Amino acid sequence: MAIPTPSDVALLALDLGKATFDNTYDSVTTLQDRIERGAHDLAHDSPWLPRELRGVLDEWIGFSRRTRKDLKDTVDRCYVLLRALADGADEDAEASTVARGRRSSRHLRVA
Repeated sequence: MAIPTPSDVALLALDLGKATFDNTYDSVTTLQDRIERGAHDLAHDSPWLPRELRGVLDEWIGFSRRTRKDLKDTVDRCYVLLRALADGADEDAEASTVARGRRSSRHLRVA
């Protein structure tokens, strides 16, 4: 049995954190989608609500969905960058990441 290196432990912790985020994100997204769908249906099936209020609700639902997607995209990008840093990616890989429009951070290596 080989002794795990600090890099192996860091990668394992990173993968565990990402898996935990993905599972939690999926659960919260499912719940929020149901709440949003119910609020939308209730508002649009209620003739006594003003049209402007329905529009505000629709905007809020759209904003909420975009924000959730942005959060997911940010965590996914950070995971890729942290994984590359923990793997000890070379400067060329970091440059290609920046060329795709992602910011670079200092190049950290885990021994």
